[in-house]
Amino acid sequence: MNTPSFFGGYWGSSIQKLLVSFLTLMGLLLTGRIYFFLDFAPTGFWEETTWLEIVLVFLSATRFDMSLASVVIFFPVIGTLFLVPFSKRTGEIWEIICKWYIRVFLYVTVLFSIVSHYFFYYYHEHFNSFFWEFWENWENSKLVIWSLFDELPILKVSISLFGLLIWVNLLRKIMQPLVASFSGLLSKKISLIMIPLLLLVGARGTLDSLPLAMQRYQGEVSSIPHLNLIHGNPYYELFSSWENTIEASDSFVVKKFLQKSSTKIPKWFATAAELDDNRKFRGTDEATFHIEYQVPALREKYLKQKPKHIVFIFMESQPAWLSNFKSGGFQQKVRKNLEQIKKQSLSFNNFFQAGGGSINNIMKINLSIPTNKHYRIAFSSEIYKPFSTTFPRIMERQGY
Repeated sequence: MNTPSFFGGYWGSSIQKLLVSFLTLMGLLLTGRIYFFLDFAPTGFWEETTWLEIVLVFLSATRFDMSLASVVIFFPVIGTLFLVPFSKRTGEIWEIICKWYIRVFLYVTVLFSIVSHYFFYYYHEHFNSFFWEFWENWENSKLVIWSLFDELPILKVSISLFGLLIWVNLLRKIMQPLVASFSGLLSKKISLIMIPLLLLVGARGTLDSLPLAMQRYQGEVSSIPHLNLIHGNPYYELFSSWENTIEASDSFVVKKFLQKSSTKIPKWFATAAELDDNRKFRGTDEATFHIEYQVPALREKYLKQKPKHIVFIFMESQPAWLSNFKSGGFQQKVRKNLEQIKKQSLSFNNFFQAGGGSINNIMKINLSIPTNKHYRIAFSSEIYKPFSTTFPRIMERQGY
Protein backbone atom coordinates (compact mmCIF):
# COMPACT_ATOMS: atom_id res chain seq x y z
CA MET A 1 0.00 0.00 0.00
CA ASN A 2 1.69 3.27 -1.12
CA THR A 3 1.79 6.29 1.17
CA PRO A 4 -0.23 8.78 -0.96
CA SER A 5 -3.16 6.38 -1.33
CA PHE A 6 -3.01 5.68 2.39
CA PHE A 7 -3.13 9.39 3.30
CA GLY A 8 -5.72 10.32 0.75
CA GLY A 9 -7.99 7.32 0.73
CA TYR A 10 -7.81 4.55 3.28
CA TRP A 11 -6.97 6.71 6.31
CA GLY A 12 -9.78 9.16 5.56
CA SER A 13 -12.44 6.48 5.01
CA SER A 14 -11.34 4.48 8.08
CA ILE A 15 -11.35 7.50 10.39
CA GLN A 16 -14.74 8.51 9.02
CA LYS A 17 -16.20 5.12 10.00
CA LEU A 18 -14.57 5.26 13.43
CA LEU A 19 -15.88 8.77 14.01
CA VAL A 20 -19.39 7.55 13.19
CA SER A 21 -18.93 4.82 15.80
CA PHE A 22 -17.58 7.40 18.29
CA LEU A 23 -20.64 9.63 17.91
CA THR A 24 -23.00 6.63 17.96
CA LEU A 25 -21.56 5.47 21.28
CA MET A 26 -21.84 9.00 22.68
CA GLY A 27 -25.45 9.21 21.53
CA LEU A 28 -26.27 5.80 22.99
CA LEU A 29 -24.90 6.74 26.42
CA LEU A 30 -26.78 10.05 26.28
CA THR A 31 -29.98 8.18 25.42
CA GLY A 32 -29.53 5.91 28.44
CA ARG A 33 -29.00 8.95 30.67
CA ILE A 34 -32.12 10.69 29.36
CA TYR A 35 -34.15 7.51 29.86
CA PHE A 36 -32.91 7.22 33.45
CA PHE A 37 -33.52 10.92 34.06
CA LEU A 38 -37.15 10.78 32.90
CA ASP A 39 -38.04 7.35 34.29
CA PHE A 40 -36.85 8.03 37.84
CA ALA A 41 -37.68 11.74 38.09
CA PRO A 42 -39.24 12.24 41.57
CA THR A 43 -42.57 13.92 42.19
CA GLY A 44 -42.25 17.70 42.23
CA PHE A 45 -38.87 17.62 40.47
CA TRP A 46 -39.84 20.06 37.71
CA GLU A 47 -41.14 22.64 40.18
CA GLU A 48 -37.86 22.93 42.09
CA THR A 49 -35.36 22.66 39.21
CA THR A 50 -34.48 25.07 36.41
CA TRP A 51 -33.78 24.01 32.85
CA LEU A 52 -30.38 25.70 33.01
CA GLU A 53 -29.27 23.51 35.92
CA ILE A 54 -30.46 20.37 34.12
CA VAL A 55 -28.55 21.30 30.95
CA LEU A 56 -25.37 22.10 32.90
CA VAL A 57 -25.43 18.73 34.68
CA PHE A 58 -26.02 16.91 31.38
CA LEU A 59 -23.09 18.77 29.80
CA SER A 60 -20.87 17.91 32.75
CA ALA A 61 -21.88 14.25 32.54
CA THR A 62 -20.96 14.20 28.84
CA ARG A 63 -17.29 14.17 29.91
CA PHE A 64 -17.71 10.60 31.15
CA ASP A 65 -19.20 9.52 27.82
CA MET A 66 -16.46 11.25 25.85
CA SER A 67 -13.81 9.62 28.03
CA LEU A 68 -15.21 6.14 27.47
CA ALA A 69 -15.79 6.65 23.72
CA SER A 70 -12.26 8.03 23.27
CA VAL A 71 -10.70 4.98 24.94
CA VAL A 72 -12.80 2.62 22.82
CA ILE A 73 -11.91 4.35 19.52
CA PHE A 74 -8.26 5.07 20.35
CA PHE A 75 -7.04 1.50 19.78
CA PRO A 76 -8.61 1.09 16.30
CA VAL A 77 -7.16 4.49 15.33
CA ILE A 78 -3.65 3.50 16.46
CA GLY A 79 -3.95 0.16 14.66
CA THR A 80 -5.05 1.90 11.47
CA LEU A 81 -2.16 4.34 11.74
CA PHE A 82 0.64 1.81 12.33
CA LEU A 83 -0.54 -1.54 10.93
CA VAL A 84 -2.44 -0.73 7.76
CA PRO A 85 0.37 0.96 5.70
CA PHE A 86 2.30 -2.33 5.46
CA SER A 87 -0.04 -4.11 3.03
CA LYS A 88 -3.51 -4.05 1.56
CA ARG A 89 -4.27 -7.47 3.06
CA THR A 90 -3.39 -6.22 6.53
CA GLY A 91 -5.74 -3.30 6.03
CA GLU A 92 -8.63 -5.57 5.05
CA ILE A 93 -8.14 -7.84 8.08
CA TRP A 94 -7.81 -4.88 10.43
CA GLU A 95 -10.98 -3.32 9.02
CA ILE A 96 -12.94 -6.52 9.76
CA ILE A 97 -11.53 -6.67 13.29
CA CYS A 98 -12.47 -3.04 13.95
CA LYS A 99 -15.95 -3.55 12.52
CA TRP A 100 -16.75 -6.42 14.90
CA TYR A 101 -14.96 -4.79 17.82
CA ILE A 102 -17.12 -1.66 17.53
CA ARG A 103 -20.31 -3.59 16.86
CA VAL A 104 -19.85 -5.85 19.89
CA PHE A 105 -19.06 -2.90 22.14
CA LEU A 106 -22.16 -1.00 21.01
CA TYR A 107 -24.43 -3.97 21.71
CA VAL A 108 -22.72 -4.58 25.06
CA THR A 109 -23.38 -0.92 25.91
CA VAL A 110 -27.07 -1.40 25.06
CA LEU A 111 -27.27 -4.40 27.38
CA PHE A 112 -25.22 -2.66 30.05
CA SER A 113 -27.47 0.42 29.98
CA ILE A 114 -30.52 -1.77 30.57
CA VAL A 115 -28.82 -3.68 33.41
CA SER A 116 -27.73 -0.41 35.04
CA HIS A 117 -31.20 1.10 34.68
CA TYR A 118 -33.06 -1.81 36.24
CA PHE A 119 -30.41 -2.46 38.86
CA PHE A 120 -31.35 0.99 40.14
CA TYR A 121 -35.03 0.05 39.83
CA TYR A 122 -34.37 -3.05 41.98
CA TYR A 123 -32.02 -1.57 44.60
CA HIS A 124 -32.79 2.19 44.33
CA GLU A 125 -29.05 2.71 43.96
CA HIS A 126 -26.40 2.54 41.25
CA PHE A 127 -24.09 -0.46 40.98
CA ASN A 128 -22.85 -1.48 44.43
CA SER A 129 -21.38 -4.50 46.25
CA PHE A 130 -24.53 -6.56 45.65
CA PHE A 131 -23.72 -6.61 41.92
CA TRP A 132 -20.42 -8.37 42.66
CA GLU A 133 -21.99 -10.71 45.24
CA PHE A 134 -24.21 -12.04 42.46
CA TRP A 135 -21.21 -13.67 40.75
CA GLU A 136 -19.71 -15.24 43.87
CA ASN A 137 -22.13 -18.10 44.45
CA TRP A 138 -24.51 -19.77 42.00
CA GLU A 139 -27.05 -20.71 44.67
CA ASN A 140 -27.21 -17.11 45.79
CA SER A 141 -27.45 -15.98 42.16
CA LYS A 142 -30.43 -18.26 41.51
CA LEU A 143 -32.34 -16.60 44.34
CA VAL A 144 -31.75 -13.20 42.76
CA ILE A 145 -32.74 -14.45 39.28
CA TRP A 146 -35.99 -15.92 40.59
CA SER A 147 -36.82 -12.70 42.40
CA LEU A 148 -36.35 -10.64 39.21
CA PHE A 149 -39.59 -11.95 37.73
CA ASP A 150 -41.47 -10.70 40.79
CA GLU A 151 -39.61 -7.42 41.28
CA LEU A 152 -39.03 -6.14 37.73
CA PRO A 153 -41.56 -5.11 35.05
CA ILE A 154 -40.48 -7.73 32.51
CA LEU A 155 -42.55 -6.27 29.65
CA LYS A 156 -41.06 -2.82 30.19
CA VAL A 157 -37.55 -4.29 30.35
CA SER A 158 -38.10 -6.12 27.04
CA ILE A 159 -39.48 -3.03 25.30
CA SER A 160 -36.57 -0.93 26.59
CA LEU A 161 -34.03 -3.46 25.35
CA PHE A 162 -35.50 -3.82 21.87
CA GLY A 163 -36.00 -0.06 21.64
CA LEU A 164 -32.31 0.60 22.31
CA LEU A 165 -31.26 -2.12 19.86
CA ILE A 166 -33.28 -0.42 17.12
CA TRP A 167 -32.06 3.02 18.16
CA VAL A 168 -28.36 2.12 18.02
CA ASN A 169 -28.73 1.10 14.36
CA LEU A 170 -30.68 4.26 13.53
CA LEU A 171 -28.02 6.37 15.22
CA ARG A 172 -25.33 5.04 12.89
CA LYS A 173 -27.40 6.00 9.85
CA ILE A 174 -28.05 9.45 11.30
CA MET A 175 -24.36 10.07 12.03
CA GLN A 176 -23.02 8.91 8.65
CA PRO A 177 -24.14 11.93 6.55
CA LEU A 178 -23.19 14.26 9.41
CA VAL A 179 -19.61 12.96 9.45
CA ALA A 180 -19.42 12.81 5.65
CA SER A 181 -20.03 16.57 5.48
CA PHE A 182 -16.53 17.30 6.83
CA SER A 183 -14.73 14.19 5.56
CA GLY A 184 -12.24 16.42 3.72
CA LEU A 185 -10.66 17.43 7.02
CA LEU A 186 -10.12 13.79 7.96
CA SER A 187 -8.03 13.12 4.82
CA LYS A 188 -5.42 15.78 5.57
CA LYS A 189 -2.01 14.71 6.87
CA ILE A 190 -2.38 16.83 10.00
CA SER A 191 -5.18 14.48 11.09
CA LEU A 192 -2.59 11.70 11.54
CA ILE A 193 -1.29 13.61 14.56
CA MET A 194 -4.31 15.57 15.73
CA ILE A 195 -6.82 12.72 15.97
CA PRO A 196 -4.72 10.47 18.27
CA LEU A 197 -3.86 13.50 20.43
CA LEU A 198 -7.50 14.58 20.68
CA LEU A 199 -8.50 11.04 21.65
CA LEU A 200 -5.86 10.99 24.40
CA VAL A 201 -7.21 14.28 25.79
CA GLY A 202 -10.76 13.00 25.45
CA ALA A 203 -9.88 9.75 27.25
CA ARG A 204 -8.82 11.72 30.33
CA GLY A 205 -12.06 13.68 30.11
CA THR A 206 -10.73 16.65 32.07
CA LEU A 207 -7.88 19.16 32.19
CA ASP A 208 -8.03 19.16 35.97
CA SER A 209 -5.21 17.54 37.97
CA LEU A 210 -7.77 15.25 39.60
CA PRO A 211 -8.70 12.25 37.37
CA LEU A 212 -12.23 12.10 36.06
CA ALA A 213 -13.02 8.87 37.92
CA MET A 214 -12.24 10.59 41.22
CA GLN A 215 -14.15 13.79 40.38
CA ARG A 216 -17.39 11.84 40.04
CA TYR A 217 -17.37 10.90 43.73
CA GLN A 218 -15.49 13.77 45.38
CA GLY A 219 -18.49 16.09 45.50
CA GLU A 220 -22.01 16.70 44.27
CA VAL A 221 -22.55 18.78 41.15
CA SER A 222 -26.05 19.84 42.16
CA SER A 223 -28.15 20.38 45.25
CA ILE A 224 -30.83 18.23 43.58
CA PRO A 225 -30.19 14.52 44.41
CA HIS A 226 -31.78 13.28 41.18
CA LEU A 227 -29.37 15.33 39.06
CA ASN A 228 -26.41 13.89 40.94
CA LEU A 229 -27.62 10.40 39.99
CA ILE A 230 -27.23 11.11 36.26
CA HIS A 231 -23.71 12.56 36.62
CA GLY A 232 -21.83 9.55 35.29
CA ASN A 233 -22.46 6.54 33.08
CA PRO A 234 -22.87 2.78 33.69
CA TYR A 235 -19.21 1.97 33.09
CA TYR A 236 -17.97 4.51 35.61
CA GLU A 237 -20.61 3.40 38.12
CA LEU A 238 -19.50 -0.21 37.75
CA PHE A 239 -15.84 0.73 38.15
CA SER A 240 -16.64 2.73 41.28
CA SER A 241 -18.62 -0.15 42.82
CA TRP A 242 -15.73 -2.52 42.08
CA GLU A 243 -13.27 -0.13 43.75
CA ASN A 244 -15.51 0.22 46.80
CA THR A 245 -15.88 -3.55 47.08
CA ILE A 246 -12.13 -4.07 46.88
CA GLU A 247 -11.46 -1.34 49.44
CA ALA A 248 -14.11 -2.63 51.83
CA SER A 249 -12.92 -6.19 51.58
CA ASP A 250 -9.94 -7.50 49.69
CA SER A 251 -10.90 -11.10 48.89
CA PHE A 252 -7.29 -12.21 48.62
CA VAL A 253 -6.46 -10.87 52.08
CA VAL A 254 -9.61 -12.38 53.59
CA LYS A 255 -9.03 -15.81 52.06
CA LYS A 256 -5.38 -15.73 53.10
CA PHE A 257 -6.43 -14.88 56.65
CA LEU A 258 -8.93 -17.75 56.67
CA GLN A 259 -6.31 -20.18 55.41
CA LYS A 260 -3.92 -19.19 58.19
CA SER A 261 -6.68 -19.35 60.80
CA SER A 262 -7.88 -22.81 59.74
CA THR A 263 -4.90 -24.41 61.49
CA LYS A 264 -5.86 -22.75 64.78
CA ILE A 265 -9.61 -23.42 64.66
CA PRO A 266 -9.34 -27.05 65.90
CA LYS A 267 -7.27 -25.85 68.86
CA TRP A 268 -9.90 -23.26 69.77
CA PHE A 269 -12.71 -25.82 69.64
CA ALA A 270 -10.67 -28.37 71.59
CA THR A 271 -9.94 -25.82 74.32
CA ALA A 272 -13.64 -24.94 74.58
CA ALA A 273 -14.58 -28.63 74.75
CA GLU A 274 -12.17 -29.24 77.62
CA LEU A 275 -14.06 -26.77 79.83
CA ASP A 276 -16.91 -29.25 80.30
CA ASP A 277 -16.75 -33.03 80.57
CA ASN A 278 -19.97 -33.34 78.57
CA ARG A 279 -18.53 -31.55 75.54
CA LYS A 280 -16.70 -33.27 72.70
CA PHE A 281 -14.97 -31.72 69.70
CA ARG A 282 -16.24 -33.08 66.36
CA GLY A 283 -15.70 -32.33 62.65
CA THR A 284 -13.21 -32.87 59.85
CA ASP A 285 -12.79 -29.35 58.41
CA GLU A 286 -13.68 -25.72 59.18
CA ALA A 287 -17.12 -26.17 57.62
CA THR A 288 -18.04 -29.07 59.94
CA PHE A 289 -16.12 -28.30 63.15
CA HIS A 290 -18.50 -28.15 66.12
CA ILE A 291 -18.77 -28.95 69.80
CA GLU A 292 -21.07 -31.85 70.54
CA TYR A 293 -22.85 -31.96 73.89
CA GLN A 294 -22.99 -35.43 75.39
CA VAL A 295 -26.58 -35.95 76.53
CA PRO A 296 -26.95 -37.93 79.81
CA ALA A 297 -28.23 -41.50 79.33
CA LEU A 298 -31.62 -40.89 80.96
CA ARG A 299 -32.33 -37.87 78.82
CA GLU A 300 -31.05 -39.57 75.68
CA LYS A 301 -33.88 -42.08 75.97
CA TYR A 302 -36.37 -39.33 75.13
CA LEU A 303 -34.31 -37.70 72.40
CA LYS A 304 -34.20 -40.44 69.78
CA GLN A 305 -35.78 -38.22 67.12
CA LYS A 306 -34.99 -34.74 65.95
CA PRO A 307 -37.51 -32.20 67.25
CA LYS A 308 -39.86 -30.67 64.69
CA HIS A 309 -39.31 -27.14 65.94
CA ILE A 310 -36.06 -25.26 65.53
CA VAL A 311 -35.21 -22.48 67.95
CA PHE A 312 -32.83 -19.98 66.38
CA ILE A 313 -30.99 -18.11 69.18
CA PHE A 314 -28.83 -15.08 68.44
CA MET A 315 -26.38 -14.30 71.24
CA GLU A 316 -24.33 -11.17 71.60
CA SER A 317 -20.63 -11.41 72.36
CA GLN A 318 -19.32 -11.24 75.91
CA PRO A 319 -17.61 -7.83 75.38
CA ALA A 320 -21.00 -6.40 74.39
CA TRP A 321 -22.54 -7.82 77.56
CA LEU A 322 -19.84 -6.28 79.70
CA SER A 323 -20.31 -2.88 78.09
CA ASN A 324 -23.90 -2.78 79.32
CA PHE A 325 -23.31 -3.98 82.87
CA LYS A 326 -21.23 -2.85 85.78
CA SER A 327 -19.15 -5.48 87.55
CA GLY A 328 -21.87 -6.35 90.04
CA GLY A 329 -24.65 -6.13 87.46
CA PHE A 330 -23.00 -8.68 85.20
CA GLN A 331 -22.79 -11.24 88.00
CA GLN A 332 -26.38 -10.70 89.09
CA LYS A 333 -28.15 -10.36 85.73
CA VAL A 334 -26.09 -12.44 83.31
CA ARG A 335 -23.97 -15.09 84.98
CA LYS A 336 -26.76 -15.98 87.41
CA ASN A 337 -29.12 -16.72 84.51
CA LEU A 338 -26.48 -18.71 82.66
CA GLU A 339 -26.03 -20.93 85.69
CA GLN A 340 -29.80 -21.51 85.81
CA ILE A 341 -29.82 -22.41 82.13
CA LYS A 342 -27.02 -24.91 82.71
CA LYS A 343 -28.81 -26.52 85.65
CA GLN A 344 -32.05 -26.84 83.68
CA SER A 345 -30.13 -28.71 80.97
CA LEU A 346 -30.51 -26.26 78.08
CA SER A 347 -27.36 -26.61 76.03
CA PHE A 348 -26.01 -25.87 72.57
CA ASN A 349 -24.53 -28.55 70.34
CA ASN A 350 -23.63 -26.20 67.50
CA PHE A 351 -22.30 -22.71 67.17
CA PHE A 352 -21.40 -20.55 64.23
CA GLN A 353 -20.33 -16.94 64.07
CA ALA A 354 -22.69 -14.47 62.48
CA GLY A 355 -19.98 -11.85 62.00
CA GLY A 356 -19.19 -8.57 63.68
CA GLY A 357 -21.77 -5.81 63.63
CA SER A 358 -24.35 -7.93 61.88
CA ILE A 359 -27.49 -7.26 63.90
CA ASN A 360 -29.01 -5.08 61.15
CA ASN A 361 -28.49 -7.59 58.36
CA ILE A 362 -28.54 -10.86 60.25
CA MET A 363 -31.12 -12.43 57.94
CA LYS A 364 -28.95 -11.96 54.87
CA ILE A 365 -25.76 -13.17 56.51
CA ASN A 366 -27.16 -16.31 58.08
CA LEU A 367 -29.85 -17.25 55.58
CA SER A 368 -28.11 -15.99 52.40
CA ILE A 369 -31.20 -14.40 50.90
CA PRO A 370 -31.26 -11.41 48.51
CA THR A 371 -31.77 -8.13 50.32
CA ASN A 372 -32.27 -4.55 49.26
CA LYS A 373 -30.00 -1.57 49.78
CA HIS A 374 -31.11 -1.02 53.38
CA TYR A 375 -29.07 -4.04 54.44
CA ARG A 376 -25.40 -3.14 54.39
CA ILE A 377 -22.47 -5.49 54.76
CA ALA A 378 -19.47 -3.67 56.14
CA PHE A 379 -17.12 -6.40 57.29
CA SER A 380 -14.95 -8.75 55.25
CA SER A 381 -15.98 -11.76 57.28
CA GLU A 382 -19.60 -11.09 56.36
CA ILE A 383 -19.10 -10.38 52.67
CA TYR A 384 -17.17 -13.61 52.18
CA LYS A 385 -19.16 -15.78 54.57
CA PRO A 386 -19.14 -19.21 52.83
CA PHE A 387 -22.54 -20.49 51.78
CA SER A 388 -21.79 -23.81 53.49
CA THR A 389 -21.60 -22.11 56.89
CA THR A 390 -24.99 -20.44 56.69
CA PHE A 391 -27.82 -21.65 58.89
CA PRO A 392 -29.76 -23.72 56.28
CA ARG A 393 -26.66 -25.71 55.31
CA ILE A 394 -25.68 -26.35 58.93
CA MET A 395 -29.17 -27.63 59.76
CA GLU A 396 -29.14 -29.80 56.63
CA ARG A 397 -25.91 -31.46 57.77
CA GLN A 398 -27.50 -32.06 61.19
CA GLY A 399 -30.26 -34.09 59.54
CA TYR A 400 -33.13 -31.58 59.37
